Amino acid sequence: MWILPTKGRPNWLRRFFAAAEVTRMTEPLVVCHDDEDDYEITYPKNVIRVYKMKCPDLQSVFNEAFQLHPDAAYYGLLEDDVVPRTDCWDVIMGEATGTWNGVCCRGGFGKNAGLKLETVGGDFIRALGYLAPPKFKHYYHDSALSDLLYKMGLMIELPDVVMEHLHFSAGFRYDATYSAAFGHWTEDKARYDEWKQKDYPATLERVHIMLRKVQYDYQSAGG
Repeated sequence: MWILPTKGRPNWLRRFFAAAEVTRMTEPLVVCHDDEDDYEITYPKNVIRVYKMKCPDLQSVFNEAFQLHPDAAYYGLLEDDVVPRTDCWDVIMGEATGTWNGVCCRGGFGKNAGLKLETVGGDFIRALGYLAPPKFKHYYHDSALSDLLYKMGLMIELPDVVMEHLHFSAGFRYDATYSAAFGHWTEDKARYDEWKQKDYPATLERVHIMLRKVQYDYQSAGG
């Protein structure tokens, strides 16, 4: 399942849907937009739910979507300034993710950017308990998840899958949504540093224990 938060950007949402149609997106998609937005949009058939949420920040949107859909096989973390460029990107990454892995693809800012986390296995997230660390506001949730996935050897890199991030830092349009989010950058960096120092070791061990139990149960069952 893919999650697409959006705020004040109906034309950008239409741009995403147009690109998703060209690249043949078929996996389930949940759209979450601010309850003040009144979009007149025709949603594609694979959009299974559209939520109006009064959430103060991006991380709250992701975590509320997880609470509303706690049993997904995997979770794809989208943004409304991202445009998919690879055919069947959603199926490719969903299949690679399974229920425990993470997948990063060619993303970030601009066409020549590095790898960026896009999907996380549902069992991994259920063991973790959230899609984004609760104290975070807008940034660094993908950094925290990537730290755990790489350390556990669960990250899969798919550099041939491209999700172009049309971010203002790559020369694209700056708008009010960026302005509101950018104010969280410094404080989220401090939150991430604190999480890495204080919460990361215990979180890593907790998720490791859950994974080892799954592996033990699988082996005991003759898998």
